Amino acid sequence: MNKKMLNNKGVISINYVILILIGVILAIGFLNITAKTMSINEVQGQLDKAGIIALRYGVDETQWRLEKLVIDEKVAKDKFREVVNNSVNPGRDRLLKNFKIKELNIYPPNHPGLKKLGISSDKGREQYYIESIAEVSYGNNNISDKMTVYAIKYFDFLNTNSVVKKQITTSNKDGESKIIVRSVSRLVLR
Repeated sequence: MNKKMLNNKGVISINYVILILIGVILAIGFLNITAKTMSINEVQGQLDKAGIIALRYGVDETQWRLEKLVIDEKVAKDKFREVVNNSVNPGRDRLLKNFKIKELNIYPPNHPGLKKLGISSDKGREQYYIESIAEVSYGNNNISDKMTVYAIKYFDFLNTNSVVKKQITTSNKDGESKIIVRSVSRLVLR
């Protein structure tokens, strides 16, 4: 068999070229998936950071000195949006094409949903939570653009037994994939 392949000039070189092309395609695909995964983690990290900064920025300093945790929700939400808009930079020529905050909720210590989770402020540890849900768009190729997901299921922060569906409006062959990124941050008075 070895003599047979060596006598046919060019047979081995075509096999090697095909193997090299397959290897290059697989490597590019792996690098593309890795870059998108790292970008999603970076967006979630920026949402976490913005949540902590926003909660701290919204603290009423007078009440803080009296050892009470009171947060101005409007100030905290505005600061959250400001920090996120300064740190997440989508663009046409970037991996991240579009970014939009879909929901932004602040839960005070007396919120009934927190008591269901066993988190109460009755024990002297007042805490505020900020939950953010963002929609992130990434560029992709035509093959993966046909595999769109229209409803994403995840567990709700306040009701851990219930599953929430988040609808995504997207169209096939637009060159973008939309992903939901969630973040929950908290500030605790100790």
